[in-house]
Amino acid sequence: MEDLKKYGEKENYCPYYLARHVIKQAQVIVYSYSYILDPGLDPMVPKEDQPECIVVFDEAHNIDDQCVEAYKIELNRPLLENAARNADTIKKKMDQLKEVDKNRLEEEYNKLLKGMTEKGVITEDMKIEDTASEMIKGSLTFYDDINS
Repeated sequence: MEDLKKYGEKENYCPYYLARHVIKQAQVIVYSYSYILDPGLDPMVPKEDQPECIVVFDEAHNIDDQCVEAYKIELNRPLLENAARNADTIKKKMDQLKEVDKNRLEEEYNKLLKGMTEKGVITEDMKIEDTASEMIKGSLTFYDDINS
């Protein structure tokens, strides 16, 4: 680290970024395993290591305990009750949004139906789905006629 500091001062480089650059060129890297396993430290470790790069974990005899500790979640009643309340709130909001969307779609469908009826494209007893199906069949026939 001292060498990096001296070189950084001499060449006007930040030692941290210089170290990250040097790591990308290394063939063997010695890490404390916590730099790889701890989600909070993960962004500090460059992902651009060379594919042939060998990573040596310092203090690896403790890695099992660290893995368990890093990904352990402790649940308690207040946390679960809060999560349930949040899930209920999200469900209510989603139901409201679905209802708004449903109403908006029905309004647009009715406007479209009314406009098509007024223009004589469909009769009042027809549905748009029936008309769309007929239009698609007609388009395919037209397409087949052109390609013949």
